[in-house]
Amino acid sequence: MRQLNFLLLLIGIPIFNVQAVEPSLITETGKTIASTVEDVSQVHSGQLLADDADALWNVTQSWLDQTKTESGGIVKLNLYASSADQLRKLESTVASRFAKGQCPPICSLVTLLPQEKRVALDLVAIGGHESQDVRTLKRGKEGARVLPAGKRIYISGQAARNDDLQLATKETITGLLESVRYLNRSNEDIICLKAFVNEMAGVDRVYQAAVEVFGQGKEPPLVCVEWQSSVSVPIEIEMIVWGGEADPNLPVLEYKTVLDLPASPVFSRVCQINSGPTIYIAGLYSSADNAELEVKQSYGLLRKTLAATNSDMKHLVKATYYVTDGATSSALGSLRTKLYSPTRPPAASKATVAVIGSHHQRFLMDMIAVPMAKEN
Repeated sequence: MRQLNFLLLLIGIPIFNVQAVEPSLITETGKTIASTVEDVSQVHSGQLLADDADALWNVTQSWLDQTKTESGGIVKLNLYASSADQLRKLESTVASRFAKGQCPPICSLVTLLPQEKRVALDLVAIGGHESQDVRTLKRGKEGARVLPAGKRIYISGQAARNDDLQLATKETITGLLESVRYLNRSNEDIICLKAFVNEMAGVDRVYQAAVEVFGQGKEPPLVCVEWQSSVSVPIEIEMIVWGGEADPNLPVLEYKTVLDLPASPVFSRVCQINSGPTIYIAGLYSSADNAELEVKQSYGLLRKTLAATNSDMKHLVKATYYVTDGATSSALGSLRTKLYSPTRPPAASKATVAVIGSHHQRFLMDMIAVPMAKEN
């Protein structure tokens, strides 16, 4: 631990400790870049919605109270707002609710939201929820489920082709459930869903489809983000699943294909953590002048973050990429072939969006990794 402290101090980044969380990377302004969470039970939320930042934090506090979760146990926050101005206000409000150096890693995105709300968030937290199996703490799309300690499975986004949003959602979820069964897991092991929807005004049809597939009150927590896609692919959905008890005799990470879905050298259909900690990384971006440089600089930040958390590019678990144009998407595609091992790319989803944030960035990546120290 002293060696890690020394490294972080050399690069000017102080550290802090939270229960079951290893030292986290924090900038001098108090922004947490990454947190390393030991293999303990984690609570994953659905999407919490409100009309303004203060109201959203009140909703969040109520959610925390209902699920008996402490705000100090939050290890990752995803923030959403309907405009860049609203996003700035939300980021400021959320940061003010934590002492300096105690705010978790944050990934922020501009997107239209369900119910025409202006702000939203989802979160991952730890503390007080140790369990031997998946538990539902709060039902519904804004609910909460406990991901027990052990194996964690990240399934890349899947998308069924159907012009009808509700049918496309049902078919996509059905395909994901086939993947779950292929991995020898069941519906009871599903933790949460994240959907990329091309028609936020029709999001109620997404909710209804989830109820039709899982049953009323049995649907997993759900997060919805707007993306730009063709009419024939109105939705893409990714999933987190509990994989059973940890197995330290297996490699820390396994990268898998499922069923007849083709393999890719730049993303895995499934990435499974078999044991050990999880590294949650804040949203990374650059404000460079051109798309290629913006993507390269963002990956440069990722490399530095991974190095400081005892990880590397071969220990990435999950990636979500947001791009605003074709040039950025092409730059990302080209660079991924050079940076990723073709046998160890992370599970991933990529969404084209109209706006990312208040810094006029064209690229944003939201990453999860594991340390490499315990790899067999």
